[in-house]
Amino acid sequence: MVITFAIREDRAELGNNTGPRYKSELINPRKGTPTSYIAKYISKNIDGSGLAKEISKETGKSLRDSAEHVSAWASLHRVQQFRFFGIPGRQAYRELRLLAGQAARQQADKKAGTPVLDNPRLDAVQAAADVGCFATYIMKQGGVLVPRKHHLVRTAYELNDEPSTYGDHGIRIYGIWSPIVEGRICTHAMKWKMVRKAVDVQEATADQSAAGPP
Repeated sequence: MVITFAIREDRAELGNNTGPRYKSELINPRKGTPTSYIAKYISKNIDGSGLAKEISKETGKSLRDSAEHVSAWASLHRVQQFRFFGIPGRQAYRELRLLAGQAARQQADKKAGTPVLDNPRLDAVQAAADVGCFATYIMKQGGVLVPRKHHLVRTAYELNDEPSTYGDHGIRIYGIWSPIVEGRICTHAMKWKMVRKAVDVQEATADQSAAGPP
């Protein structure tokens, strides 16, 4: 199944040589564990942490230097390098942290992890997000490989009030909601709209006046 997925787009080009798209090897305990391999692979493509002394067989340069080039290429072409599956949504995590920040501004003496929601189970999820412990957040949401319909906290969406350029009403983030309690919590009370700066309009008007007939 894995090899079929890996070569599905380039099957005709690869022929019988599937090595460029898929290669499997048995784990050698003397070299490390599957977890250490994944950690090193990610590091090679993000920041090269802990790999400054290792040399790339392809370029002959430090893996840390290679990581900078990889990150720059991915950023330039807007390529998402990694996507982890089987974990709770990251957007709900961001919304919980946003909610915690909003609550902290309303209560200056509030400490990180202080209950914000009126439910112990939801407060445990929110507290984990507030202190920035994603591992605890995953477990409080139900753990790994748990269907999203069983997560305690989810992202709430709403339709845009104003239509887009094409006349449709897209969706935007409203806040969070949970299947174990009623209602939703808004984390985006302010509505933003893109407009031209007044100074740009004034400059454009001045330019047109200057270019006109005397």
